[in-house]
Amino acid sequence: MSLNKIFTFILVISFAAPANAFWLFEQRAQKQMLSDAKSAYAKGDYHSTVYITQEFLLKNSGRRGAKEAYIMLGNAYKAMGQYDKAMLKYTEAIEFYPKDEDLTLALADIYYLGGLTDKAIEIYKKALVLDPQNGSAELGLARSYLSEGFFERASKYFELFVKNKKTVDPKVYYEYALSRLYANDYDQALSLAEKSLKYKTDAKTTFLLAKIYKGRGEKAKSFETIALALKQDPSDDEIFLTRALWLAFDKETASQGLSEAETYLAAHPDDRLALFIKSLALYRSGDKKAAFGNLKTVAESNGDGFINKISLQILNKQK
Repeated sequence: MSLNKIFTFILVISFAAPANAFWLFEQRAQKQMLSDAKSAYAKGDYHSTVYITQEFLLKNSGRRGAKEAYIMLGNAYKAMGQYDKAMLKYTEAIEFYPKDEDLTLALADIYYLGGLTDKAIEIYKKALVLDPQNGSAELGLARSYLSEGFFERASKYFELFVKNKKTVDPKVYYEYALSRLYANDYDQALSLAEKSLKYKTDAKTTFLLAKIYKGRGEKAKSFETIALALKQDPSDDEIFLTRALWLAFDKETASQGLSEAETYLAAHPDDRLALFIKSLALYRSGDKKAAFGNLKTVAESNGDGFINKISLQILNKQK
């Protein structure tokens, strides 16, 4: 090797070595930051997770680890209930990774959690375009359509999810049954609710089963099942008041419905639904004057909800 070539080789090594060393140091530092962010997230320290991942994204000149950082950052905001910031970060990430399924689903999920179900539906559909067999997108669409009140569409995606997955969470069977109940398909709703109860017995699903029996016109079974649900969770006000309402509506059991409504009102004197149930029980028992007096109180109470409106409608029909 000539003297000139030796000098050139030495110069190249002298400049390249520090550059390579710096690059390796930068890589290690970035890897450590991601590790620290993961550790903070695992501990529930979401503020630190946000700080570290933001620093990582600012300092990271390439894409190495960026997707992971964006997901952690969005998840940290989601865990803190800051859905708007999570949406912003997931949207920003998708600009860099437009065909990434994980980020697309994360964005759809945050729209769903934030109550923007119409937007969630749009993004879940994009996820299904990326992967037509994506179970998370199917389930997301099912839940979004259920929330929007499109029960047949919801059922379609619940069916796809159940068909494509070997194991199913009982919660999915519950939600699927709910979509069929709201679509007035009581037979399928019953079958699905029973499947949910097979995997997990709880008051919520037993209560759903009671409502399905009610829809099927099986009076004895509906009362038997709602009583069981209340036994499973005596503190559930919705189950208690629904049972009281069913009792109040039936002439044969109106006095029992009245008693239960008054018991509830003793502890919750301003509850409009309980007062409405009392009014219905009084009416069914033949005390129309007292019934309309209570209905007037409900109609004139603060708020413009369903109970107020139906009470006002009943009173107007009596004029």
